[in-house]
Amino acid sequence: MEGALYIKKMERIKFSVIIFILIFISLLAPVLLFGEYDYRYAVDWEKSKLTVTGYSEILPQETGNYIDWQYRAVLDAGDKLWENFFRSLKDIRIDAFRRSSDILSANFEINKQIYNFLSNNKKNKLIYLSNAVKVVKTFDFYGKNGFATYFVIPGSDRGNFPDYREYVFSTDFSGLVIDARGLGKVPAVAPRIFDEDHNLVYGADFVDSEDFKRWGLVQYTDDPYYKDYIDRVGKNPFRTVALHENKLVETDIEISNEDARVLLQSVITRKNLEKCRVIIVLDSNSLKRIFK
Repeated sequence: MEGALYIKKMERIKFSVIIFILIFISLLAPVLLFGEYDYRYAVDWEKSKLTVTGYSEILPQETGNYIDWQYRAVLDAGDKLWENFFRSLKDIRIDAFRRSSDILSANFEINKQIYNFLSNNKKNKLIYLSNAVKVVKTFDFYGKNGFATYFVIPGSDRGNFPDYREYVFSTDFSGLVIDARGLGKVPAVAPRIFDEDHNLVYGADFVDSEDFKRWGLVQYTDDPYYKDYIDRVGKNPFRTVALHENKLVETDIEISNEDARVLLQSVITRKNLEKCRVIIVLDSNSLKRIFK
């Protein structure tokens, strides 16, 4: 009798385990099927990359064969990829007031440049699934084939940082690191740094255009020790903490007047800032965003 009860108990446990496994697999199935590409687009501000996908099911038709149907799905997925690329521009902040899509809608010339950029950027990653096709493309914000530079014209006022007449003791700094965690700040292609009197301390107008094209206005990271980006700011950067304020929009940052004076005393420091040697530390959840 006890043996029979034991067997029934074990069968119930086994049944429960099977049900748990089935539920787990059903929840995990999309991840197993699509892996890291189960999204329309993903923005990685730390790596300065935009990854876009297009997805299409392989649908049987009255004519043709499986290869034909698969090819149609590839073409459809490619079209959806470009649709998702333009969708992504609505979520990529350029500066305090504009997103990429705002600039496109207001400037026909940039529309043509982006069209040419997309036409020349033909390398895709094609993923064949059991009944669907996925096309994946990664775009760099900066570098030789970067797209963000179409939306910003840097260097219009190069090197014209504010002058602080009140002298304070300072030294030459190899770059700038600002810790802005916990303030609700978000990344942008052209963020601005102000002092407490709302003087612009650092922005796209002040920097060299070639250095901007090379690696962008700032390097974003969630690492307060910025160990992967030490070369960008050198061995002796000026380190400071952003102020908590409610006057600026979430892309812009404020530092103290004292910090601004110390930072900008040196001509050498100003030259390093012109080379975009700036790191901003933000919260992790604002740097990598996935849109499904």
